Amino acid sequence: MKVAARFVFTLALALFLSACEGFHLRGTAGDVSLEGINPLYITGLSETDEFYRILRDYLTHYGVSVTDRKEGAAKQLSIFDRQSEKKVHSVGGRGKVLEYELIEGFAYHLGSSVPGQIEQEGANRLSVNRVYTNPETEVLGRANEETQIWRDMRQQLASRLIRMLSAKAR
Repeated sequence: MKVAARFVFTLALALFLSACEGFHLRGTAGDVSLEGINPLYITGLSETDEFYRILRDYLTHYGVSVTDRKEGAAKQLSIFDRQSEKKVHSVGGRGKVLEYELIEGFAYHLGSSVPGQIEQEGANRLSVNRVYTNPETEVLGRANEETQIWRDMRQQLASRLIRMLSAKAR
């Protein structure tokens, strides 16, 4: 009886796995194609900016070389109207801040030149916001948590931008 149960289980598992189209970790979609924008020139970000480094690493992962020269680039990605903001989200009865809201965003334009005023007005905008609690005691932990939240938000924005660029490059 045990042999029959094992056989049925193995057969069911094999059928289940054959029906599965594949497993992808979040943010690693297999259908990202950025061939039409390789090599890419980025304006509006400093090379020392954390978001620039994250975006460059994501682009490199998908086979896009980021060039520091405008000449020879297939496309130009212009980042402008950056927003990094920290707002009070809620206040307790004693006047202490209980929660903060972090907002990170920017507008972007993918083209062959720096966008003019008309293109900037019609540009795409990406933004992310997070709310986090502000414990009164854990000052060092709170600072580390905020730093990590900012980094996660920038990674999420870079991932979303890659998907948007992939849709435009097709």
